[in-house]
Amino acid sequence: MPTRQIEITTAILAIALSVPVPSLMAQSRRTVKGNLHPKAQSQFDRGPVHPGTRLAYVSLLLRRSDSQQQALDDLLAAQQDGNSPLYHRWLTPEQYAERFGASQADIDKAVNWLQSSGFSVKRVARGRDVVVFGGTAGQIQKALGTAIHAYDVGGRRHYANVEEPSVPEELAGAIAGFRGLNDFRLMAPQRRSVFPPTRITGRPFTADFYSKAYPNTNVLAPDDLATIYNINALYKAGIDGSGQVIAVAGATDIDMADIEYFRSAFGLPFNNPFKILAPDSPDPGILESDLGEADLDLEWSGAIAPQATILYVYSDDVVSSAFWAIDEAIAPVLSFSYGACELEISKSDAKALAAEAQRAAAQGITWVVSSGDSGAAGCENQNGGYTSATTRMSVNLPAGVPYVTAVGGSEFNESSGNYWASKLRSNGGSALSYIPEGAWTDEALVAKNGDSGFAATGGGASLYFAKPSWQTGPGVPNDGARDVPDVSLNASWY
Repeated sequence: MPTRQIEITTAILAIALSVPVPSLMAQSRRTVKGNLHPKAQSQFDRGPVHPGTRLAYVSLLLRRSDSQQQALDDLLAAQQDGNSPLYHRWLTPEQYAERFGASQADIDKAVNWLQSSGFSVKRVARGRDVVVFGGTAGQIQKALGTAIHAYDVGGRRHYANVEEPSVPEELAGAIAGFRGLNDFRLMAPQRRSVFPPTRITGRPFTADFYSKAYPNTNVLAPDDLATIYNINALYKAGIDGSGQVIAVAGATDIDMADIEYFRSAFGLPFNNPFKILAPDSPDPGILESDLGEADLDLEWSGAIAPQATILYVYSDDVVSSAFWAIDEAIAPVLSFSYGACELEISKSDAKALAAEAQRAAAQGITWVVSSGDSGAAGCENQNGGYTSATTRMSVNLPAGVPYVTAVGGSEFNESSGNYWASKLRSNGGSALSYIPEGAWTDEALVAKNGDSGFAATGGGASLYFAKPSWQTGPGVPNDGARDVPDVSLNASWY
């Protein structure tokens, strides 16, 4: 190359290198709305957390384009249309990502921005709809423009973002919101027991143990549900869960001895669930507040489908557990017994639950969700000091999402019928036939016994979601809203 040309090229390079290249951090920014938690109110604010406080599992939620959303809606309808060639043609996570996930270019931009902001990127979802990262409160404030404060709510210490987060303009169109900027988690229903506690540690494995402890009460055993709901007909046909997989989402580790005791007591074959700690999420250890719900779900799913493979997916956030199970498509059935009323969930979280429920449906996953135990007033404290609601009516999420199966509670209406044998069978059962049912509500009995709080099946009309086209039939209100629940079975404590 001639000397003169070298000099000119060098000069051009010098000028180029001297001009700062705009980075994503230096760009104009756009606020991502809907990420403030309703419980993070100023009267509960206790000031900023330490800048070094770690937020270990934060999710950046990626947005579907309008055309992708329309195409997904069309696919979901076709998958449920018996006349469509797409009927029950479920997608793999990779097929979902190719059609409805973010572009690789948008994924790369998001990952590069997070890493350049000092965050640790833990994983990109197989469906290309979520990027999970972790960092400190100080990094959150610098990158997202919002401080993280401590809040005292209901006697518990929480943290949450004070302002709506903001992101570089170039990324804003691809970002739907964030999860994990607060630790207001969904909760499992928790009602004080009607019966005094009875210790089972060291007791023999006998199906009649509780019936002896409470001789004037019909205690439901797995054999009773098999009789009442005609599951015995399936067993006789050889349908007992063999070859099937059920995932249960939880927020605590478990003591496997609990499950083994239950199965042994009721004559069920040995078949322990497999524990899976959702990758990259914190291990919560065993939490007494959540252990009862985990045991309940694992014991009874295994009781009804005794030969099914049951996967227990847990983390410190039950939603993260469920989202990972959906992302990995580990099972065609997902059980989920947690919730929070719509009025106490951020709009971003509500949209995230709906988006993930649509994805689950496209992948052929039946997501079964508890409708709650506080009646039509889902925001009420089950064990609070009131017997009448002080909050407005509200259904729970994710039960209110149209793409899940919301499961409510019923109670037996035995009247003068004879539905129970005088003597227990060897496996603890005593039900003779189906027992008529009605909607579960024990609140009159709660008040009669001098107690307070709420004990009734969750249900009502959603404030967030419109009535899906399939929700028609006798008794379904013409209210234009998604109504909850879809199905019910026995749930009464009394």
